[in-house]
Amino acid sequence: YTIDEEYSLSKSLIEANIEGSRPITMAYPGGLKSDQSELDDKSIAGDYYISARGVGGHINKVDEIDYMDTYVIGTSSLDPENRTGTPNLIFYNPDYPQSRCFRGWQVQLFHGLDDNEKAEAIGLMEYLSQHSNDFWVGLYREVALYGLERDTAELELIEATDTEITLRLRDQQDDVLFDYPLTLKVRVDNSWE
Repeated sequence: YTIDEEYSLSKSLIEANIEGSRPITMAYPGGLKSDQSELDDKSIAGDYYISARGVGGHINKVDEIDYMDTYVIGTSSLDPENRTGTPNLIFYNPDYPQSRCFRGWQVQLFHGLDDNEKAEAIGLMEYLSQHSNDFWVGLYREVALYGLERDTAELELIEATDTEITLRLRDQQDDVLFDYPLTLKVRVDNSWE
């Protein structure tokens, strides 16, 4: 098969054989590695999918996400000195280079779980649970939907009075496909009920 056929046939076979499925994201079979470039093509993948997981070992910085080649972390680290350390997503220090990862997207995977990897995975899950107010843990597709909507969103203030704020939130995505709700936080006076 050609790359186009690999991507399109995979999508159509999933849709035809898994009721209710909506295959909108993928992981590259060759991981966009230069020595396997014949297996992957971002521009063709973009014709069928909204986002695709690559293989680069980094945290996706909030303002620099390439949704057709997201970075992925194959091991976990809770060490903030490690450039891929999960704490770098929630702790900000402007003098520290890892702070570029603040509020980024960590795509985590484990290919296998030997005893060391299992302990590492459990440690990560416990850390995420202990900091559940700081992290949003979601499926890859959910985060991609949210991120693409958020990154193209525009917020317009329609009206602001002592008792009411009216806002209009729009994004540049197709609402039929992009149906994951965005979060909008508005700070109001403490006297408001």
